[in-house]
Amino acid sequence: MLEKNDFKQISLKITGTLRRTFREQATFLDESTLIWTPKDDHNALQNLPFSVPLPTNGRNKEYQSSPFPLPNSFSGDQLTVTYALSLVISRGVLRPAVTLRSSFNYVQMPMPHPPSPLMLRAYTERTPLSGPAVDGDGWFKSPVSEVSATLYSEPPRTLETTLYLALPRMYSRTSYIPIRLMLKCSDSHVLDLFSKPGIPRLCLVRRESIRLNRGIIKSDEKTSDIRLVGVAKTWLAPKPENDKDDVVMFCAEIPLNPNLIPNFAVGELSVKYYVVLLPWLAPGLSTSAAPNVALIQQEVDIIATPLSPSPVSSAPPQAIVHDITLDRWAAMAKRKGNETFFDMRHLSFGR
Repeated sequence: MLEKNDFKQISLKITGTLRRTFREQATFLDESTLIWTPKDDHNALQNLPFSVPLPTNGRNKEYQSSPFPLPNSFSGDQLTVTYALSLVISRGVLRPAVTLRSSFNYVQMPMPHPPSPLMLRAYTERTPLSGPAVDGDGWFKSPVSEVSATLYSEPPRTLETTLYLALPRMYSRTSYIPIRLMLKCSDSHVLDLFSKPGIPRLCLVRRESIRLNRGIIKSDEKTSDIRLVGVAKTWLAPKPENDKDDVVMFCAEIPLNPNLIPNFAVGELSVKYYVVLLPWLAPGLSTSAAPNVALIQQEVDIIATPLSPSPVSSAPPQAIVHDITLDRWAAMAKRKGNETFFDMRHLSFGR
């Protein structure tokens, strides 16, 4: 039984730990705050309120020399990030301290830059978004992807694909990712194959990667796991967005799961999200692109901050989502040139 006279001091301790296995771990946060000493009123021990500021940065000299922003609480197949608050009651010499420990979750809540005026108005009024041709400031444009396509025995044609993401590319996990997708081709017969809702194979993946060369494990091993976490619903954009003979424009949106872990990066440990478009598929059409290697992939930020106003669903009844089954937990990554594109060979896209 603890007696008040036994108390030498009472402190609060906050710890943060990166852990790969029970034995392989590194502490990046270790902060203590003294909240009571014998000089203070003993009656205060009956009710001892406290407030402990949480640092914004962590540090582990063995793992990374410079301070880094505190990572979010996370539990993955490769890596776990945990936080704990401990009440430490120090007693006399040769008497062990009494420690009461409780875990807690930490989640960053950054504030993104505001969207364009037209985008903000659409979010507020819950009206359809203006496309990139009207609201150029409201959309991010990806680099154009070009592949050669052959329909039966016809001469090869070039398919040009451009992905547009609503700005800023920071989306609350309680909302949607608004997307525009433009396909351009000089052959109207090829475009006709894709002029239907639900044709684009568009999804959101999460990549968890870790290079285990410092702190956690002494090795040069680098591993990454890719998990499907969202699938787009697509439909044909209304006119005048679809009034060109050589272009098909799609609207799309990816609903986000409120339980998604916000992305973070600590040194060479990271959790990142990507919007991924796989190559176009149609009967009788062959292309120069590998069918399961990402045609376009664009990194986005997923945050826990509840935003208002924020994107809402604008999908019409004719919008279609691909039925996707995950054949196994992880997908591969395949290098093309100086970039690494996801190889989703273990994903099955159906209609």
